[in-house]
Amino acid sequence: MGSQLTVGQFFVRVVLIIFALAVVYFLWQIVDVLLLAFVGVLLAVFLRTLVALLRRLVPLPGGVAFAIVVVVLLAFFGAIGWFLAPQLSQDFSQLATDVPDALSQLGSQLAEYGWAQEAIDQVNQISSFTEVMPSGGTLFTRITGTFSTALNVVTNLIFVLFTGIFLAANPTMYRKGILQLIPASRRSRMEEVLTEVVATLRWWLLGQFFSMTVIGTLTGVALWLLEMPFALALGIIAGLFEFVPYVGPVATGFLAGLLAFVQSPLQALYVVLAYIAIQQFESNVLTPIVHRYTVSLPPALSLIGVLAMGALFGFVGVLVATPLIAVAIVLVKMVYIEEVLGEMTELPRQLLKT
Repeated sequence: MGSQLTVGQFFVRVVLIIFALAVVYFLWQIVDVLLLAFVGVLLAVFLRTLVALLRRLVPLPGGVAFAIVVVVLLAFFGAIGWFLAPQLSQDFSQLATDVPDALSQLGSQLAEYGWAQEAIDQVNQISSFTEVMPSGGTLFTRITGTFSTALNVVTNLIFVLFTGIFLAANPTMYRKGILQLIPASRRSRMEEVLTEVVATLRWWLLGQFFSMTVIGTLTGVALWLLEMPFALALGIIAGLFEFVPYVGPVATGFLAGLLAFVQSPLQALYVVLAYIAIQQFESNVLTPIVHRYTVSLPPALSLIGVLAMGALFGFVGVLVATPLIAVAIVLVKMVYIEEVLGEMTELPRQLLKT
């Protein structure tokens, strides 16, 4: 017969279970902050990668190299804003006006078909049901809601920016802090895990930035050749949306096709064909090259992760889904497969050491 628990042991276990549940509940309550903090981690990894590259080219102290990287990035984005901000501001403002008009026109065209009209009626019924609410103070509510949303976005951006800068300025301090929480006998292994996680994020970021640049440029040039309005803005949107695999390119293609449909169905056809050609190039040429030299993730797992994180946590969840999956794969391989199962695994190669 197994030894029975004493009252004291039972009480300790109950307290530990309650404490664990309380920790899980607390983390769930601040999950939005944790996701934003992870975006800050991505920014820090990006900055440290640039610092490491600069120090390979020029033997500089770490602090000096970090300051140069930050100043150069600020100057670079400031120059882009100075030269492109007027045109982009005009394009995005016009896009905000044209997209609803394009949707309305598309709805009018589809209404000519019986099956489409039934679908539109169903959507309108749902919209009417969700919009049944007190009308008093509607204008004030919209104004304050818009202001609150804008303020929230700015606050989140500032939080991410400073988190990334603080982490990148002195990563060793935070790494030591994490290792101090680990038993001394396991610290060397945990340090290997942390190093591999950082290497994986670096490779993933490099691959994503390369894909974003190529796809954004190709999209902008293709739309310019097709004499599409807002070619520059749509090219930038295509590049930015490329950060979210699978879902981002589809959303960008739909947006461009919708705007082209306003001009003519033939123009929409040309735009859709251009997007299909770009996506074929990405799938058959660009993605294999990127995955060969950076980090390859299972497509189905990435797509499920993006949709699930988006459903749970909205835009920020979509943004961090893929890098979180990459980190999770590293942890499963190194902590479970290698440590628990005792089997060897193939891990992403390390680009640079912090």
